[in-house]
Amino acid sequence: MHLVRHSGRRTLVPLFALVLLSCGPGPTTTSSSRSTGPSLLVALHRSGGLAGTDDRLTIDGEGHVALVQSRPPVQRSSELAGDESDALRRQLAAVDAKAIRTTKANPQAADSFVYDLDIKGGHLTFDDTTVPPTLRPLLDQLTAILGRLAR
Repeated sequence: MHLVRHSGRRTLVPLFALVLLSCGPGPTTTSSSRSTGPSLLVALHRSGGLAGTDDRLTIDGEGHVALVQSRPPVQRSSELAGDESDALRRQLAAVDAKAIRTTKANPQAADSFVYDLDIKGGHLTFDDTTVPPTLRPLLDQLTAILGRLAR
């Protein structure tokens, strides 16, 4: 630190602050730079419920599965079996994510799960009471995978 006299008082001036100011602005993040990755097949974030869960499931194009769960704390990875991968790909092929309207969580639905689903370059948000019917089979399959990994 560097000491500077002002009006008869000594003031501490952190030298690193001066260095930081001379460096210029840091990198910024925009929505276009927040990539889900070229091989991401689907990502599901499930939150809420009676226990206040916070579960994140990602599956890439090669069938690698990752789960991060907050309660209880779990971090696991796995591979989809061939038939499970085929079934998931069929479910994904049947979904037109851009045609599905995103609905928000129903404030009347206490203790329901809220789902954020990233699929086919789109993002959908819904809860247990507002799941689009065309997504129910996919959501059921994803929550089954999540449940298997959480054990």
